[in-house]
Amino acid sequence: MLSKPVRFPLHRITVIGGIIGIGVGIFFAAGTALLFPLVTGGKPIVSIPVVGIISYETMMLMAIVMTFLATTVKIAFIEQSGLPNDPRIDEGAIGLSIQVGKDSATAQAISCILQEAGASEVEIRTVDHHWQTGEI
Repeated sequence: MLSKPVRFPLHRITVIGGIIGIGVGIFFAAGTALLFPLVTGGKPIVSIPVVGIISYETMMLMAIVMTFLATTVKIAFIEQSGLPNDPRIDEGAIGLSIQVGKDSATAQAISCILQEAGASEVEIRTVDHHWQTGEI
């Protein structure tokens, strides 16, 4: 069974944070004017440039905060998942994890195939599968 890496759409989380930030900015600008009405002699108390500036600032703030939080969660997930922390993978190398159960002959055959195909390193490890089956 081939383990695929978890895709993490960081750009989507940033965009969602920006959209939330626009809503927060409009709430603060327009909500403040509606909660604390002032008599202005016919001029609108909530002007579009002011709402635009505040919405832009809160959009950027929320996008940055959401990106930071998502990256922190991603790093914590990778550390807890047991995925290899290998700098070669960060540089573009491909790492495979193949589960064959307790069949060592299959593991050796797969190791030979990978080495013949040009794999730079093949490592065979035995893994306790109790956590997958629920057995204790």
